Amino acid sequence: MGISILAVSLPEELLKDAVWHLQQARTFEGDQANCFLLWREVRSAIMFAVTAVEALFNMAATEHVARHPDLPSPIRDHLLEQESRVNREGAVEQRFRLVPLEDKISVWTRIITGKSSTSPMKYGGASSRRRISATP
Repeated sequence: MGISILAVSLPEELLKDAVWHLQQARTFEGDQANCFLLWREVRSAIMFAVTAVEALFNMAATEHVARHPDLPSPIRDHLLEQESRVNREGAVEQRFRLVPLEDKISVWTRIITGKSSTSPMKYGGASSRRRISATP
């Protein structure tokens, strides 16, 4: 049996999965005996939708870094979800660093577009505790 490769758009496929799970959830509406199945499908729809949004932000960040190779290291690292440091031998090491979705929505939007997001999370969220300069 051979293996085939099919190139797809991850955000688009994740969104299709979210819609499919939402359609499945609708089949259980009003069915008290299957309320747990309804909740499972709703949870799945939400997780796939949020993951699709995050995948779009990741793609936009990667494209922005590729188009702007002269970005300052802290901004580049933030957009690529990495952290750079110099080790004891003087070599630069990079490690993966997760960026919360609320930072991607507020901070990344400001870095990539130069405009603030209208997200309600900008008030008191994680992004308000971390200051990343949006000017390249």
